[in-house]
Amino acid sequence: IPTNMGSGFEASDFIRIVDNDQNKIFEFNSKYASSDIVTIDSALTDILPPKAIATHGLYALAMAVECYTSDSSLMIGKIYADVAIKQVTSYLDKCILHNAETPYRTRIMEAVVLAGAGYSLQERDIIAIISDAISDRYHINYANVFDIVFKHYIKKQEVGPTFGYCLNSMIDENEYALYARENRAQKVYSTIEEIYERVKGYVDFNDKFRDFGVPKDDLESIADDISQITKLLSREQILELLNECY
Repeated sequence: IPTNMGSGFEASDFIRIVDNDQNKIFEFNSKYASSDIVTIDSALTDILPPKAIATHGLYALAMAVECYTSDSSLMIGKIYADVAIKQVTSYLDKCILHNAETPYRTRIMEAVVLAGAGYSLQERDIIAIISDAISDRYHINYANVFDIVFKHYIKKQEVGPTFGYCLNSMIDENEYALYARENRAQKVYSTIEEIYERVKGYVDFNDKFRDFGVPKDDLESIADDISQITKLLSREQILELLNECY
């Protein structure tokens, strides 16, 4: 499936079929949809503007961190996520500022594929559910929505035993050793915040729902719809998160 940057789900067994006539979306996993080979061709990204590269790079980071820290992730998914985090933190800035350089684009494309493949192996989380709801309802790029929700949701997550370890993929190994285990979660938050702020300094990155024309008056009904399909968060928690993203 040739795409300009991809989502990483091309490397998974996840299938999403949109029936425009009936306005329905069907989602399922099938081993018959698994990819044997993923071919990454950086020529497909040579016309992508820096803003699009930033969106996909942050999307890879978000999926990778979620995969790495989820209790439902498979070990192979965490391995994919670990590599993806390293790729993004090492090459995203370079790729945005020098997107004509093929090696930088290739590394970010690899990160997107690996992060998406790993993320697809875990149970569907609240970020994916909210991102689906917003992107489908307002026809907004899914990666953009995912980036926004992730940035605000990560601070609300319950910190599991492996949460701080993804920091080891984000910063220098010697610097990692300086942080006590109980402080690593906070360092994860601040490191991700720093990456987002740097990206905003390079491009006009949209990091709020209102930037995409989502009406604030719709947040209540969106929270109602989402609370009907998941119990991962209460309606009140969902609405609070939507308001923070707005």
